[in-house]
Amino acid sequence: MESTVDADAALNEIIRSHLIDNSMDALARQIRRVYAKLREKEKAYLALQGIGGESDNSNLDAKMAATRARWAPTLRDLLEKSCLELHKQRIELNACIDIIEKEQKRGRLKDRENKRHSLVEPQSTTVTLDVGSQVAARVARGHELWILASVVKADERMVEVEDEDSGDEDTEGKRHHVVPRDWLVPLPREDQIDEWFNFRVNERVMAMYPSTTSFYPAVVIVPNPPVRGRLHSSSPLDCVNMLLIFFWFQGSLYVILRFDDDADEIGTISEYKVPFRFVMPLKKT
Repeated sequence: MESTVDADAALNEIIRSHLIDNSMDALARQIRRVYAKLREKEKAYLALQGIGGESDNSNLDAKMAATRARWAPTLRDLLEKSCLELHKQRIELNACIDIIEKEQKRGRLKDRENKRHSLVEPQSTTVTLDVGSQVAARVARGHELWILASVVKADERMVEVEDEDSGDEDTEGKRHHVVPRDWLVPLPREDQIDEWFNFRVNERVMAMYPSTTSFYPAVVIVPNPPVRGRLHSSSPLDCVNMLLIFFWFQGSLYVILRFDDDADEIGTISEYKVPFRFVMPLKKT
């Protein structure tokens, strides 16, 4: 029994350090910033050359030499840290895969997956909208504007909801909208395990953007609940899927995803941890 607890702890830690709070993410951001600063300097020098009528690349190299030399120690340090971190993560991942293979042979993964299925299958197909319950609501007829709202009152066809956004100083109270029932998606509470959505890697979803109350299209990178199926193969990809199952079963409360049209000035698309209850299947009405 103790070995099983140790295995679970190791699996939870590998998921946390490799997927949720991977230190390589911070290192990669710092490296990208260094390269972005160097590119900005090069563009500035090229612009000055254009104004002065110069076009000799040797002049650019000479002028950039001091800038590159100044950033070289920082970049070297970041690259060394990245290599060490990748080496450490490779060792950890190999050890974790060994643990999973042992769990497979003992038949524990199959037992856990069967238990997980019993938890995530909905117990009822009847959708009830209790007053005060949170929903994602489409509130614009002409386009897909979805917001976080709470139910004020509902009948068989229409529902009145209150915008969860506090509004601004010019707005008295929160806005109310009356919308058809099929313009709503009930959002499960954290304790409503039987109502959790079953997401898949690369699935298209609608998710609430951090620090807002609006939902936008996104793609799932790390799901919750995790990918189903193919649990008895020993390929590396399937082992990763198994890791996700172990992590979800221990109570992960986040989905990691990328929002559409969210690239920064150098083309990098950030990944966000969004509470799973604010992520819903992509729905068009």
